Amino acid sequence: MSDEVTALTQLEPTTATDELTRWLGAVASGMADILASMGLEVSGPSGGPAPIPDHPGSHISLETTTESFLVGLAAPEESLWRVACAFMGLPDDEPFDRTMHIDATCELANILAGNLRDMLLPDEPGVLVGLPTYVGGALHPTGTILRGALPLTVMGVELYVVAQRYALPPARLEFLRMTAELRNREARLQAILNAAVDGVLTIDDQGRVESCNPAGQALFGLEQVVGVDFRTLVPTWAPGPNPSRSGDLHNQDPSNDRVAIRRGNSFPIELTSTAFTRNDRTMYAVFARDLTERRRAEAQLRHAQKLEAIGQLAAGIAHEINTPLQFVGDNTRFVQQASDELLKLARTLAPVANGAPVDAGDLKHILQKVDVEFLAEEVPRALDETLDGITRVADIVSAMKAFARSDGNQRTAVDINVVVETSVKVCRNEWKDVAELELELTPDLPMLDGYRSQLHQVILNLVVNAAHAIHDARRGAGPGRIVVRTRFVDEAVEIQVEDNGSGIPEAARSRVFDPFFTTKDVGRGTGQGLSIVWSAVVDAHHGHVRFDTASGVGTTFFVRLPLAAGAPL
Repeated sequence: MSDEVTALTQLEPTTATDELTRWLGAVASGMADILASMGLEVSGPSGGPAPIPDHPGSHISLETTTESFLVGLAAPEESLWRVACAFMGLPDDEPFDRTMHIDATCELANILAGNLRDMLLPDEPGVLVGLPTYVGGALHPTGTILRGALPLTVMGVELYVVAQRYALPPARLEFLRMTAELRNREARLQAILNAAVDGVLTIDDQGRVESCNPAGQALFGLEQVVGVDFRTLVPTWAPGPNPSRSGDLHNQDPSNDRVAIRRGNSFPIELTSTAFTRNDRTMYAVFARDLTERRRAEAQLRHAQKLEAIGQLAAGIAHEINTPLQFVGDNTRFVQQASDELLKLARTLAPVANGAPVDAGDLKHILQKVDVEFLAEEVPRALDETLDGITRVADIVSAMKAFARSDGNQRTAVDINVVVETSVKVCRNEWKDVAELELELTPDLPMLDGYRSQLHQVILNLVVNAAHAIHDARRGAGPGRIVVRTRFVDEAVEIQVEDNGSGIPEAARSRVFDPFFTTKDVGRGTGQGLSIVWSAVVDAHHGHVRFDTASGVGTTFFVRLPLAAGAPL
């Protein structure tokens, strides 16, 4: 409230002041201009503010956030009726009709209220305007700051334009403040919901959608989602204390995705929901996210990670292939040379079969060059080594193909022993120079339902980590030892990867599964290996992974996988 208005509160209610004169004059002049524009004869306003007469009339209220205003007309009833007839275009001798009289008088008060809002309150946001009320006498509200009346002559009849201004009581001020705050909060919340990229819905206890933001409408491909049974959009959803599954926000297993319907087609969706109570009814706030692109990106990322792992091992794999190829080539050249010598001997002895004599000199010369006993012993050995080398190359290539093959983001029956053997072959160059690797695989393990490519990645990362730990611990002190075991425990398959390397430092043990965390030197580790292990075992297969370690002694990782998808451990 301005200091000037505060000062006016100290004045007598009927005291003529410049402020009151200006304020009442503006309202009355506006009324006069409007009536004159309608062809009515108007004079005034004249003089200064006068006491509000105790005459019948009509008033209307306007309210801002701090003050309230009352404007209207007051005059003897017969005078009001004559002005009303002129306002409605009726003759002066029109019989009195109280209903028409009240309607016309109230409409004149409406004109005054509009003029007050336009001329004196143009910058006040959210002015509340009441309904015009016909009263039998002037109102005298409490807490008045300014009140008065100005005479205005219309069609020869004297009326009074009545105006009152008073401060709002504290309770009303607090109510308006709280109302404005609620409106602001609602506006902010609506702006957030409109900008959200996820669908945000409220659902009643019958499963029907009560509200939905624009992203939710786009998510389900509908122009109107409100009123729709949510179970027709997400068939697996059901009202309950907590209809969302535990872990939905971190679910990495596509086979556990909820399925939603959009234009007759299904797509994977992520849902989280929270129950709340309104008017003694249980409601649900549901957040929905389309997983189509995320699942596609995850599948591409997993495949890229496998190819990246093979790329990082490419030099070692090339070396693993090159070693058997070298002795295959050497043995092949030896067999070729031996074949030439044996063919010469055969050609020399060929005439004997037909009874022809053999030149003894030529035969002696050839036999001196061909060590038949040596060739009889070495050629078979060379051929055996050649076949062994070809088998080794074929095994490496087969292991690489199996490791790199995409499983199409689908669960399949997996023989974990085959996965272990394949992964160990692929990364052989990482461990062969630093450790002796032993496989203790339990035969006839049951098949498990899982993602073969992700399990390849798990074994490879654990074995490579073990090799690096042994390299850091021994530093040329002789080969270490890596043992990979499989066994069947409590209706689950368990994989153990044990090494006698450096162990995990105590300060790092709580962070080993964090993405991008590594204790290795720059260039040897990205910090992704064990993070991928955790994601594949825990998120995708709902299994467990843990480790036992001792600094300077070694580490054993334990990976336990349920046989069936989502089976509890």
